[in-house]
Amino acid sequence: MAEILKRKELPLLIIWLSVLIVFADYFIGGSIFKSAFQTLTVDWTVIIANWAVIVGGMAIMQRSIVLIQRPSTATIDRIMQGWQFGVATLLIVIGVFFGIENPTYNWLYTYILLPSWRTVYTIIIFFMATAAYRAFRARNPPSAVMLVCGILVLLRNAPVGHTIWSGFYPIGTWILDVVNLSGGRAIMIGSMIGALSLLIKILIGKEKILGEE
Repeated sequence: MAEILKRKELPLLIIWLSVLIVFADYFIGGSIFKSAFQTLTVDWTVIIANWAVIVGGMAIMQRSIVLIQRPSTATIDRIMQGWQFGVATLLIVIGVFFGIENPTYNWLYTYILLPSWRTVYTIIIFFMATAAYRAFRARNPPSAVMLVCGILVLLRNAPVGHTIWSGFYPIGTWILDVVNLSGGRAIMIGSMIGALSLLIKILIGKEKILGEE
């Protein structure tokens, strides 16, 4: 049994069955394919997602315990190694098992997790500002176009833009609805072509995700 589970034919067969059910329900229809599609997308998705959450929680707890138990010769070294983050993560994961309505979990979520998220997002803003400063430098024609478009969209959304000139709003809207939308659709089409090619490689067993070296 163990040898069968290690072979790549079993996951390849499961992938083939899943793809055929999805394609058959979309292109052919019928009660049989519809029932199989609902079972695949509703029941099995919930089961796999729940198991993924359990495995992820166990992995986080194991990583946090290793981080806490890591030996160190000085207190400053333990602080730099981030043992306190391991303790906080471990407490939050344990609190989840008591239920989201538990006062312990609510306290951990409100006074530890939320402030941590807000701190991370606040720090990211400074990185975004420095990245925008480096990107919006008109060193060549493409950079100049991006700089002008960025300024026009910024003035469209900022209240000061309406005060300076009312024409910033229609110009910025045209950039978002025409220029940006067309570029976004091109990226989406390219992504779908790449996803289709990846699907074909997986179906014929040529993708390394199936265990090939």
